[in-house]
Amino acid sequence: MSYQNYRKISTYEINGYTFDDWYKILVNANKMILLEVPCPSWGSCNSHLDIADDYYGALILGESIAEYCEEISYHIGNSSIQFLLQVRDVTILAEKLAWYSQLTEDEYSEFYSDFNLEERTKIYFPDIADSFLANYIGGEYDLDDEEVEESHRKYPERRHQFWKSFASLDIGYEFYVSRYSWIVPLEGDITELLQKYGGVEDELLLLEEANYLSILNHEPIVFNKTSVVSFPQERLFQTQTCARDILLQKYKDKYFDIQDFNQQMKKIFLAKEGDILIVCDEFYKYVFFRDCLEKVRYDKLEEYLNIFKGLVGKQNEMVYSWQKLNDEQFEELCYHIICKHYKPIKIRKMGKSRSRDGGRDIEFYTPARLGTDSIKWIVQCKLIRDGSSLTASKINMMDTIAQYGAKGFCVMTSSVIDSNLYDRLDDIKRNYGIEIDDWSKLEIENFLDKYQELKHKYFFD
Repeated sequence: MSYQNYRKISTYEINGYTFDDWYKILVNANKMILLEVPCPSWGSCNSHLDIADDYYGALILGESIAEYCEEISYHIGNSSIQFLLQVRDVTILAEKLAWYSQLTEDEYSEFYSDFNLEERTKIYFPDIADSFLANYIGGEYDLDDEEVEESHRKYPERRHQFWKSFASLDIGYEFYVSRYSWIVPLEGDITELLQKYGGVEDELLLLEEANYLSILNHEPIVFNKTSVVSFPQERLFQTQTCARDILLQKYKDKYFDIQDFNQQMKKIFLAKEGDILIVCDEFYKYVFFRDCLEKVRYDKLEEYLNIFKGLVGKQNEMVYSWQKLNDEQFEELCYHIICKHYKPIKIRKMGKSRSRDGGRDIEFYTPARLGTDSIKWIVQCKLIRDGSSLTASKINMMDTIAQYGAKGFCVMTSSVIDSNLYDRLDDIKRNYGIEIDDWSKLEIENFLDKYQELKHKYFFD
């Protein structure tokens, strides 16, 4: 259903609306309205608690009216949450909205305080509830020490920046989420969970059993037949420590020997594109996402080749003729790679090559999941055919990121990448919290070896 079919109303406008006002609105709109809840803190403040308040205000309104709707969904705007309603009973919903519209400031504060998420047996919008809790936990440094300590005694997972997801009510078992990883019971259906709440749209999630490798002073890696990524050793330790505390809380009234908590890895699974890693021990599955899975660059991979040469597959036997591509064809190739690798919910190629694109060749948004919102990415594509490497001087980075409000930046090139550019990209990720990805010709050629249709379309047709 197109948004244009809904009558749009902002909660800023409804103060004092009566039952007759709402009844007339709902009838004239053919029972379909778009109720916008402004979230003024988004993008304008650095306080997690203020952002949490905005999420919570929208959540309690959505949860309060959802049962009176035939259908209800929501859309995240720039600084608002928009509920799309198809009304079941005009009279009942008009009464509820009229009551809400006529609340005094004191009555609203009481309503806000009395709305207890923990006691609800059904949550209509678990992802909004999780976003609220993520920001509340992220803002704990602004709370009194006693209040934080009491919260951590009751919810020990919050000490580790985790929380029990409100989607647990829907999925049928308790699982815990953070910005980087999830803690899921061994019996949990991970494919169903990722499809419903992990931003994974594929009907068949291609997870393959993977190998772990740690050598001397090199950082550990994990790999299967198609991908190699750095192993999130520190993140795994933090996640397993949280899982231990969850178990201690769960069994605090029963005998539970902490020595029974074996943190040894039993199995490891890695997705085909290297964007999801699952580590299993005796109690839980630990799910890690692209955010903390850095792909291993080819200059580093060479250091491991003598050890696992036969396990990661042969290097390209076919030479790629980059000279036959023009700039427009290369950008189209990058567009198709992004579609297959990132599975964006929205993607735009910004005009013809060499056009006035403002430093953006491609712009896309990754799917949201519990624990994190959708991320806007900017991609710069650089076709180099003279054999030279891509240097930092050829890439416009921070100005472009700031200009377009991106949280992710990607470079794709038909050449190798200069070490100074790698260092600059690493600095941006470390100092500004920007997600970074880079594709030299080596990563692109390795990707094309897995997707023969793209290889033949651009090089061998």
